[in-house]
Amino acid sequence: MNDDTYYAVLGVSETATELDIRSAYRNLLKKIHPDTVATLSPDLKRLAEGATKDITEAYSVLSDASKRRQYDQTLTQRRRDAVGHPTASDVHRGQPVRPQSAARARQRHNRRRRSSRRSRKLRSWASKRPVLAGVLTGLLLFLALVIVLWVAVRVFWA
Repeated sequence: MNDDTYYAVLGVSETATELDIRSAYRNLLKKIHPDTVATLSPDLKRLAEGATKDITEAYSVLSDASKRRQYDQTLTQRRRDAVGHPTASDVHRGQPVRPQSAARARQRHNRRRRSSRRSRKLRSWASKRPVLAGVLTGLLLFLALVIVLWVAVRVFWA
């Protein structure tokens, strides 16, 4: 397996739920599993077997809560080491630390998490009630059209 994260292998975000991970795993296996694509050449079949092993390994880690927690911690540590966040020893050696920029980064991250959480909830709600979501979308479009026409009438016939 290369440097991709298990999340990238399954094609899910790092905040994905167990249900999202399970459905992504099953969908990928349906597409890539060597038994599903039995008519492929031997080379492509070997590639499919390797991809299936990677997908299964990623799913086995991400589907277990304790393994996933440990994986997330090591992933965070690996990223922190790659970026070079200051440690206590760096501060002691006199290297500059910018707490304001770290605070701003946290604020931006939290803002993104909140908005993605809202959109995830909305998508979840819409997927459970597709007819109602379609009706509401149609009503919103109709309302927007009525507002545009009302403004046009007020502007041109005033």
